Amino acid sequence: MKYLPTLNLWDRGIHTALITGQLRLQSGQWIKCGNDSQKSRYIDVKNGVINACHGGSNKQVIDKYIQRSNYARVSKIKDIPNWRLECDKLDQRFSNKSKKPCMAL
Repeated sequence: MKYLPTLNLWDRGIHTALITGQLRLQSGQWIKCGNDSQKSRYIDVKNGVINACHGGSNKQVIDKYIQRSNYARVSKIKDIPNWRLECDKLDQRFSNKSKKPCMAL
C-alpha cells in the first residue's frame, strides 16, 4: 500500500470516508486537521474515533507515533492466546531501546 500526499481530515468527505471505511489509510500516513495546522501521523480508526499523533515538530510527532503504535501493537497481542510469549518476543526485539513496548502492561 502506498502512502498518499498529506490529507486534510477537515476536507469535505475525507473524514466521513475514513470513518465509514470508504477510505483506508496506512498507519503512519501524514495527515492534517485544517489548512493551517501542523502535520500529524495517522494510526487507525476505532469505533468512529480517529487515532492520530499531533503537536510539536515533525520529529516529535514521529517519536509519539512510534510509542503509540508500539502500544497499539501490544494491545492487539493481548487478543492472542499466548500473548505473554509474544510480548517477550517483542521485548527481545526492542531490548536495545530505552523503553520496551510491553512495559506498559
